[in-house]
Amino acid sequence: MNSVNADLYMHPQDKGALDALKAIPGFTTVLKGFMKNFSEQQLHGVNMATKLRLSKEQLPDLYNLLPPICEKLGINEPEFYLEMDPNPNAYTYGDTKAFLTITSGLVECMNEDELKSVIAHECGHIACHHVLYHTMAEFILQGLDTFVGLGLISLPLKLALSGWQRMSELSADRAAAIYMGGSEVVEDVMIRLSAGSKSYIKGINKDLYMQQAKDYEDLIKDSGYNKLLQFLANMSGTHPFNSVRCSEIHKWCQSNEFNRIINGEINIYKEETTNEEQYCKRCGAKLGKDALYCPRCGYKQ
Repeated sequence: MNSVNADLYMHPQDKGALDALKAIPGFTTVLKGFMKNFSEQQLHGVNMATKLRLSKEQLPDLYNLLPPICEKLGINEPEFYLEMDPNPNAYTYGDTKAFLTITSGLVECMNEDELKSVIAHECGHIACHHVLYHTMAEFILQGLDTFVGLGLISLPLKLALSGWQRMSELSADRAAAIYMGGSEVVEDVMIRLSAGSKSYIKGINKDLYMQQAKDYEDLIKDSGYNKLLQFLANMSGTHPFNSVRCSEIHKWCQSNEFNRIINGEINIYKEETTNEEQYCKRCGAKLGKDALYCPRCGYKQ
């Protein structure tokens, strides 16, 4: 299976924010070291002590959903955990030693294809190195807040960070759509998260839900006041509203960009490079002429 590089599907606003943070000299290396030796190591222990680690021997039907997704998205397999929580949720943390957690509520709520889509979404976050750079941005904001009088100055940056997190969710939705081969199951996940129970989900009319998403878009376009109200409703949220995500992934999967990725017509990995161009041997990101380490994944060239 040919893997797909994250640079091919990242949302432009997500990629722009990441590129700006990568440009900060030395920050990536320092933060990766901190996460590897402190937070990742600490959470590795907490996870083993409080959750159920999935494997070929432990609930293999769930575990076996993960490896082909990792292969397709070109990432190392994260530690995979099941957590007792009635709320349907999934999340990931880490960069060097990443882990992925799904909740019991998610397993109860989703069918197998929907679970694959959610897991692929989380693996998309890993492929895009979202945790690393979101953590970097938080450190920068915390640094601003330590200075007296800079709290108000940092407020626009905090709003920008929330906006970027929402865009990163759209990138991860694209990763899920690439693995699933289209937007249909990703859309089903959004409907499931909006409406819930398996007992009546089959009776939901998806066309009407998509019309609901369009009606929401029209509401925002109707007036500046409506746009402001909806901005205020989610200005500090880390996820776009479900119908917005549903509409966005549906549109992207109709694009030439998506079709070219699915058909293997574009690939960021280069077999030959000029003296002015080189690409990371691990993640395929474009490097400077004399780069010794990749600013995206930290891999030594």
